[in-house]
Amino acid sequence: MQVRAALLEDMDLILDIHREAFGRELEGEIAQRIVADGDAVVSLFAGDRGHILLSEAKLSGGRVLAPGQIGVRPLSQRQGCGGLLVEQAVKEARGLGYDAIVLIGHPSYYPRFGFVPASQLGLKLPYDVPDGVAMALPLNDRCISGDVVFPKGLAGH
Repeated sequence: MQVRAALLEDMDLILDIHREAFGRELEGEIAQRIVADGDAVVSLFAGDRGHILLSEAKLSGGRVLAPGQIGVRPLSQRQGCGGLLVEQAVKEARGLGYDAIVLIGHPSYYPRFGFVPASQLGLKLPYDVPDGVAMALPLNDRCISGDVVFPKGLAGH
């Protein structure tokens, strides 16, 4: 499975993948809004099976990214597509000099990539969720902490 950068002309494919992955329009609309606002930092496809989008979140004294969406078509789930996208997005984020990736996610999925509860890094995410659901992946040895502000495209999500 080949991973490639998503392009603006891929918007229909982005919408289709997220619609199929989540069974509704919201996630695709969020991805579309982030891309349209110019806030996408990393946007990748795994064939036409999956898509990941990272955008910059705000943190005083640090540079962090937050997933706009990670979506994999149902027929391609549990086949390594999502993992491949996460791994490639992490590589790209490191290469761009970011300090961490923060997310609200499933506590049995993301730890395999090195994600830990955000509180362990001194980070507070903007949603009231259990500690193990608010996660962060440090990308370097830099010490960061504080309140994370998600991109405006994720507001209301």
